[in-house]
Amino acid sequence: MDAGTYAELSESDKQQQIDALRVLAAQLFEQAIGCSKHADVVFEFSDGSRPVSGHSGVLCAVSEVFAGAFRSGMMQEGVVKVPPGISLTSFKGFLEFLYMGKARDLKHCRSADARQLVVLSEMYAVEGLRDWIREHGISEANLFAAVEFALVKEGDRTDILMACLRTVERLDLAMDHFRDEWLRGVGAHALQVVLAWITARLSCEGLTRRHVADGLRLVEQWFLANRELIGGKELRRKVQKLVKGLDLARMTRAQVEEVLAGSTCVVGGALLDKRCRRLAVDASLQQELELERYFEHPPPDLFQKGRGRMGAVAVHGEGESERLAVADPDLESVVIFSVQTGEKVATAQSPHVMGSGFIYGVAFNEAGELFVSDYYYNSICKHDQSGGLLATTTGPSPIEPCPGELRRPHGIAFAPCGHLVVADTGNGNVKIFDGNLNFQRVLAPGHALQHPLDVSVGGDGSVAVMDKREVLVFDWGGECLRVIAMEEGRRPLCLAFAGWGNLVVGNVWDDLYRIDVFATWCDSG
Repeated sequence: MDAGTYAELSESDKQQQIDALRVLAAQLFEQAIGCSKHADVVFEFSDGSRPVSGHSGVLCAVSEVFAGAFRSGMMQEGVVKVPPGISLTSFKGFLEFLYMGKARDLKHCRSADARQLVVLSEMYAVEGLRDWIREHGISEANLFAAVEFALVKEGDRTDILMACLRTVERLDLAMDHFRDEWLRGVGAHALQVVLAWITARLSCEGLTRRHVADGLRLVEQWFLANRELIGGKELRRKVQKLVKGLDLARMTRAQVEEVLAGSTCVVGGALLDKRCRRLAVDASLQQELELERYFEHPPPDLFQKGRGRMGAVAVHGEGESERLAVADPDLESVVIFSVQTGEKVATAQSPHVMGSGFIYGVAFNEAGELFVSDYYYNSICKHDQSGGLLATTTGPSPIEPCPGELRRPHGIAFAPCGHLVVADTGNGNVKIFDGNLNFQRVLAPGHALQHPLDVSVGGDGSVAVMDKREVLVFDWGGECLRVIAMEEGRRPLCLAFAGWGNLVVGNVWDDLYRIDVFATWCDSG
């Protein structure tokens, strides 16, 4: 049937013709893989075997390379040599595409190694096969092999790499999804790329410690699948690199110990090497808290210049009216979010000239008004619920100092009575103001502080002060109740009273962040 006759057919007749051709193609393909006597070409593999055959007419119709070889007499006695390194499974997939075209349900193609299919499509100039691979040929079973092939330096295989990424997203793959046979023979770099993709996707939803633990188990699974194929020292080095690429700081000590208990000495050693050892031995967090929501405020024009970062936070309200205030020290503002929706609802801007202030502490009073400390302008600002400025303290007088003046204020917190407690860092003390920013008194004036940076007030009026290398707890009258000295080398960063009366202190040591909980009524932490 010529093209003109076909064009005159109705749509149903056209479909019947297409279905008939597909049946014919399927029958010819079955002849080919069954080495039928009606096939006039045989394919010879590097081991001398001839397990499949073909039809020269079909081969010449779909590949000019095959047609040219037959015309030139290169195919003597109808024997076509298969390139070395091509498996029987992959070559059957290649033949299936030659006979059936871009059909979705190509079972032999799906079982084939995508790398070998790309090589065959390039070698024999078969149009459409590479497109089919990108659209339908990459699955969880051959994902790692396809990634490894796409990362080869020779040739541009960016399209294959992007198809692999889409497969990760489309199949919603997790780190505990892969079988041992899919990992066998896969290079560490390909595994690292897939781990990074899955981590990036999970980060959008909320990357948890459980996901990181699953990543460690995947590394363990890869090691077990390849330990007989890769040399000892080389394999150990690759495992250590993979482990270090995971966000181990998200894991609890119990989770690290659980992974260690079931791991080989190589993966366990990678967990306990230089960077990871402190986490496994020293991590003290015992409870896993799942990430519930992200709050984002990206000002691209400023962040692109390296400005903008998160400072102190404060929360006020309940239910739909619950709000989260986040200080941005560099941008001299406080962004207020709805906790329920995550949307920005207000901004409290510094009243001073942009570029000269430094927002540090934030706190809500009972009425929901926001108080902010400005480190460089030596002041406290009071804002209404929409971010509007209501009042501010005056800075230091260059002529005569007054009792309530502030120098480099940092952390602030409200007491149950409604008074504001301020860590007056530059003056080395803690000051108390009423709700209208009227100075009341200095807390514990007889107690010398070195560098008070943060404060928190308990339900009974106890005031915790974070000093240089220690935390001090005072009663509301100013009597020192307890001094908590940090361990050698540790530096406190922030503190807060917990709902049950204990004091929670965040501290850092040698780039390791730790949360400690102290009882405020006894002598031990």
